[in-house]
Amino acid sequence: MPVPALAKRQKGIYKMPRLGYFKNAWATKKKETEKTQEHNISRSLWRWMQIRSYYIAKVSSDPIGNDDGFTADQWRKINKCLLLDAESYPIVKRLGLDVIHQPVEPPQIAEEDEGSTMPTEVPEMTLRQLLDSEKDELYFDGHSVTPPKSEFDDSWLSLEWKRYLIWDISELEFRYEMLSLAMNMRRWYPNKDDLHEIPDIEYFNMVKECWSEGLEALKPTDTNWLCSSRPEQRIPAVRSFAQLMRTWPRAPEMLRAWDNHWDVNTPVPDIESPEYEELERAVWHCYLQSYHDFRGRPAPLPYVRPPRPFTYDSSL
Repeated sequence: MPVPALAKRQKGIYKMPRLGYFKNAWATKKKETEKTQEHNISRSLWRWMQIRSYYIAKVSSDPIGNDDGFTADQWRKINKCLLLDAESYPIVKRLGLDVIHQPVEPPQIAEEDEGSTMPTEVPEMTLRQLLDSEKDELYFDGHSVTPPKSEFDDSWLSLEWKRYLIWDISELEFRYEMLSLAMNMRRWYPNKDDLHEIPDIEYFNMVKECWSEGLEALKPTDTNWLCSSRPEQRIPAVRSFAQLMRTWPRAPEMLRAWDNHWDVNTPVPDIESPEYEELERAVWHCYLQSYHDFRGRPAPLPYVRPPRPFTYDSSL
């Protein structure tokens, strides 16, 4: 079954920023010192932390929607806040940041113009202006983060925070790219019956079951179950992943190892056994190959969560 032309046109679109963008966002032709590179990465990460919670809320409110994200160039401009005025506000809205934008009161209309039907334009804020207006405080998943004292202050970015942010960005990319791929399969193949037997919301929940259980599955707070060391988490997650991809084009051939294990009542071999290793290898091979076929780039992967740089409260 060939890859649809629509899928090929979306190969340059990314639902979440890729980790490399935070290093390359400030790349210049001049040779940078290591200290300058660290500072630029710090600036990019701080901007992302300002955007992150709003953007996650935005895409989580309509995860099955048609907005597949931004181009690599747009993500780099977002990280640097270097958007032209004309393109800034539409992107601000797509990032979900318009919820904190307080429009300036429109100017008073002169009495002789009261009957005019001309719409009054509300001044718009650029991305940089919007983020700078919110720079006095920041919360990361409910945890207060001390903002930089100045543009050149990198002290906020400790080694613990850096490790955690690297994991968080990578995990967000994996979850949302996988979700986007899965939901787009249904758009790209409208006549593939087994892809449409399951309602959208149920199919969406199947994707989330591959990572963890609970309503917050779209916002990573702990290790992805697909790479968990606990069998009671990893085995159900891997099985859910296999069942999800089973309906994708060309996937059944890559998942032959699962032919005797599709029934949920059929026990899966022990996680330390060669038989289980074969099942898991088939799942990851299917995902990596499918992602490359449809996206034309290496697939993002989940990683084990590093220690949190803050005290975690599961009630937040």
